[in-house]
Amino acid sequence: MTKTSYRLLVAAGAAALTLGGTARAQSTPPGTPPPRTVPQPAPAPPTSTPPAPTPPSAQPGGTGSAGPNGQISADDLRGKLGPLHARNAGYRDAGKLAAERGNNPQVKSLGSKMQQDYQKLDDDLTKLAKERGFDIGNVGQADTAAKDAVLTRLRGESGDQFDTDFIHEMIQDLEADVASTKQMRESTPGKDARVKKWLDDAENVMEDHLNQARAAKVTIDKARGQAKR
Repeated sequence: MTKTSYRLLVAAGAAALTLGGTARAQSTPPGTPPPRTVPQPAPAPPTSTPPAPTPPSAQPGGTGSAGPNGQISADDLRGKLGPLHARNAGYRDAGKLAAERGNNPQVKSLGSKMQQDYQKLDDDLTKLAKERGFDIGNVGQADTAAKDAVLTRLRGESGDQFDTDFIHEMIQDLEADVASTKQMRESTPGKDARVKKWLDDAENVMEDHLNQARAAKVTIDKARGQAKR
């Protein structure tokens, strides 16, 4: 075969391939839509675990973690009832002192009421502790130190000076204790109705005493102002 004949055969083969591709391209009818592309589902966003709620024992003023029946555990409750027991004793002793040494009738009346009300509150608190399996008789004694210092000072006073200082101390202490008792009640597990009931009673008693102390202060201040004229 001559070189010329070989080149003609190669050219003819290339032309045949070109014509075949063109024919196949033209074999698709006009207007035929392109093949569909199946959309792929978007990847699911990463899941996040919500933070666990803060237990009552970790909240400010919380009364402790709840047991399986919704009650505060005995260990947590013991740590909370001790200071309340000491507080009751402090107010009861202050009331007794006011009933004995007070000069103003409102001061003496408030003192007698405090002595009775806090004894009743503490009796119920002691009963509550026994229901939960412990005795608060010797719990929280260190917490009486501050009120003991106040009582020691008041025992050295008499007359109008005693009335003025007693009412000042009671208003200051009761305002703080009403607020802390309310916070404690609101953070107590909802199913522990027994503890919530005691805290509610204590808050009501202290608010009543606070109102009486404020009324006595108005009377004492008015009498002092008239005495200075």
